[in-house]
Amino acid sequence: MGSSENTRQDGPFPVLPGVSVVVPTYREAANLPELLARLDQLRREHGLDLDVFLMDDDSRDGTEEAVARAGLDWVRLTVRTRDRGLSAAVMDGFRLADKPVVLVMDAGIGPTVQDKHIAAKITAARKGCVLIINKWDLSQAKGLTQTQAGPALFKEMAFMAHCPLVFMSAKDGYNVRKSIDVIDAVAAQTRTQLPTGMLNRVLEEACERITMPSAGRKHLRVFYATQTGVAPIRLRLFVNDTKLVKKSFIDYLERKVRERFGLEGAPLVLAFVERPRPERAEGKPAPAPRGASQRYHAARKSRNRRGG
Repeated sequence: MGSSENTRQDGPFPVLPGVSVVVPTYREAANLPELLARLDQLRREHGLDLDVFLMDDDSRDGTEEAVARAGLDWVRLTVRTRDRGLSAAVMDGFRLADKPVVLVMDAGIGPTVQDKHIAAKITAARKGCVLIINKWDLSQAKGLTQTQAGPALFKEMAFMAHCPLVFMSAKDGYNVRKSIDVIDAVAAQTRTQLPTGMLNRVLEEACERITMPSAGRKHLRVFYATQTGVAPIRLRLFVNDTKLVKKSFIDYLERKVRERFGLEGAPLVLAFVERPRPERAEGKPAPAPRGASQRYHAARKSRNRRGG
């Protein structure tokens, strides 16, 4: 399931309106009328521009006829005859839906192994994501609180910690409206345009707080960065040597960028490009962000010059 903001933002990146729902099916013809009726009710009550992608594993049980009888132009059926299975169906649906994804988990049993597997697929597909725990009314009746369930979930799925979590009950309507608002908010986040100057200040400060990755006497230097796209948000960082870039360093920079700009639920892709150190107009090398070791030596030289 996915969404994007209905209001237009200034800038070169267009905003895609609407909500997409991906539904993997196999021999679900009998359940489709009720499902589509509920989605239609949601569409009308909340004024949603809805697209539904039914990914059917060649059920041959009347699914195609059920969809035709519904006569809804916002429902698209794809009959899959190869590479069948839940995960493959979900991934095919992701490719059709160019909007953020909603991962719905059962409060009583989630997150399951399958939930984690699909979450990993969402991350690999670089989709914005909202996490929803459904049937929360049943968990509340057992005395479970959100302050208990939230940390427990992210302990199991730490790689989804940047995604917002909504506790919902489709049965009694609890937080249904909130889930729509959060989906819209994530859709807007996926199309955020980061100010170039502010982005580079954030990266410079992040690099100054650590000892930069190195090999021998050669330290990684980040010269500058620029945003190259949205949905997912893509950043291109120019460095002196891409071989010095480690995964831990990429994860660190991603955390720092998220701390400053939010980007809740939005995928963030950092690409590193090697290039010579940029030159200033007068021919002198431009300063680059320095790590903790470089900053220490610079401070030591300054004290020596002052005779301290």
